[in-house]
Amino acid sequence: MALYDEDRTVALTRDTKIKDIRNKELLALHVFSHSIEFLKKTFFDNFKKKSLQDNIDLDKEILWVLTVPAIWDDAAKQFMREAAKEAGLPNNRLIICLEPEAASVYCKYLPLERLEQDASLHALQPGRRFVVVDAGGGTIDMAVQEVTDDNKLQEIDHVQGGNWGGIYVDKEFEKVIEGIVSQPILEAYRLNHTSDYIELLRFFEKKKRQPQNSTVRVTVPLSLLTFVQDNLNSTISESTKKSEDNKDIKWRREKMQMPLSIYKRLFDSVTLQIAQQVERIMISECNRGTDLILMVGGFSECELLQKGIKESFPRCKIVTPPDAGLSVLKGAVLYGHDPSIIQARAAKYTYGVAINKPFDTKIHPESKKKLVHGKLYCKDVFSLHVKRGDIIRVDQPPVKKSYISLSLSLSIPSSLLWISKVYASTAEKGKIPQYTDEKSCRYLGVLTVNMPNIEKGLDREVSALLRFGGYRTYCRRN
Repeated sequence: MALYDEDRTVALTRDTKIKDIRNKELLALHVFSHSIEFLKKTFFDNFKKKSLQDNIDLDKEILWVLTVPAIWDDAAKQFMREAAKEAGLPNNRLIICLEPEAASVYCKYLPLERLEQDASLHALQPGRRFVVVDAGGGTIDMAVQEVTDDNKLQEIDHVQGGNWGGIYVDKEFEKVIEGIVSQPILEAYRLNHTSDYIELLRFFEKKKRQPQNSTVRVTVPLSLLTFVQDNLNSTISESTKKSEDNKDIKWRREKMQMPLSIYKRLFDSVTLQIAQQVERIMISECNRGTDLILMVGGFSECELLQKGIKESFPRCKIVTPPDAGLSVLKGAVLYGHDPSIIQARAAKYTYGVAINKPFDTKIHPESKKKLVHGKLYCKDVFSLHVKRGDIIRVDQPPVKKSYISLSLSLSIPSSLLWISKVYASTAEKGKIPQYTDEKSCRYLGVLTVNMPNIEKGLDREVSALLRFGGYRTYCRRN
């Protein structure tokens, strides 16, 4: 979740640090790269132990698929690519896959024997639209997909979502414990018995995925009971009776017995936010008529979440496929074998470059006035390349715009560069920013074109081509 920043208020760089559960800091890049490296090493070791194939160069023969939340911004996705590179995954053998897309692929190509168990999944035929709700531990991704005539998939609306994942139910559970033993005591326990504290959350994580009766029983570490007794001079059961909101909770040795009504409250906030976002998607003009919701991801295995979504959308068919927690993983493998399964995506942002335009006193503010070669120009004008929500096919030709170079920068060695800054705007669908310094605009990087030959002067036309859907951006000079 350290990589998710909806408004990117804090720059994500190679020097960004994250804290562990005991507030110790490390470079985020190192934490992620070591995690990826561990997975790579584990796979290599298991592959060799099973002697699956001799005389094979795993570094050259394997294509690695790294899945990321679709609501992450470009900086977070690039960060993961950097982490993978540091972990030893070759860039030319690595592709990034968006998690809801992977889950859609999994659902589309489920084995036939599993399709027979649910007619709704079998109905993923050409022309069928459906909403994918990828509910993970941290983020919730939502994407609207459509099956194309050639039995592929395409996105028909930009991905949406937010930070409403399963860990936020965990935080509500922690608040219940805090209400019983106090926040300072639970914090002290976390620092002094870190492994047991993590085990407590693991116990609760298992409980979230299990069907519940009128009383929910959660196992807690014995060390928690002892720690409370030593620091409060009372048993945890006695402390619970003093807590007005939690007095109905009972204790039986290392079992916390929670009434179902209290347990349900832990899910209320995230369930409501997820349902509200799904509703906003369903009433969108381009998504009307969509009546199938696929719930995938580990958090989707939670019965209470499934029930909450079904109650919110009684007219829709809600389907949780088999192995919902593994749907992204399995779909990513299918995607790696055939990335063309995803034919088109909806642009998440509005993209453009910063240019100068002849200054017009009727429409341009004085603050944007700029004098270049004796002529007045308006600076920081947003030149549109792609609008938010535009459907972009993977094989679509690059978006081309031509510009006249007003100024060039000296490069090394002894040639000139045409430079233009690239921006992404989070403005609502249909709204195009006028200037690149508007609040919705975020700086992404620069387009540079080398100008080695300027014998015919500096008044040059430059064609900027931006290709979307996994290809690199490039330019051409004329």
